[in-house]
Amino acid sequence: MGGPAELRRLILVTLVIALIGGTMALVGCGGDESSDGEASDATMLWDEIRGHNGWDKAPGYRSMQPAEGPHGDQVLIFVNDDMSAALEGTGETEWPVGSIVVKEFFEQGDIIGMVVMEKRDDGRFWGSYSPTGEVYDSGLDLAACEDCHADGSDGVLGFSLP
Repeated sequence: MGGPAELRRLILVTLVIALIGGTMALVGCGGDESSDGEASDATMLWDEIRGHNGWDKAPGYRSMQPAEGPHGDQVLIFVNDDMSAALEGTGETEWPVGSIVVKEFFEQGDIIGMVVMEKRDDGRFWGSYSPTGEVYDSGLDLAACEDCHADGSDGVLGFSLP
């Protein structure tokens, strides 16, 4: 060792490296992985779901229900007109293009976020938002969403096609 000055320098360099590494880990873990186009799509989808509280509630979700999985301890699910019409039909094998489902999730009665799935011609577009619309994550066939929802009814776990 070269003395106290060199030891202080070594400690400072180690702290800076740890700080940079920790910051990069936080940013990369669960952050917004959206491309610019997907982020724009997520913003447009947020605009489209404004007023979703006036949409029909999904079957079995007329009021908040206990949640299983990563979306809070309670959820409330809304569906747009396209999805409502499909729920009234029979023999559907997938949700029609244009179907949107909005899942609000709560912790101890307070809304903490929402996730949205929109059925598109090219797949399912997913968006994860704060209660005020900040985009947490979004994307077409987003792996984190698709992996969990693979066993669902065309990507929907909370209720099924008729």
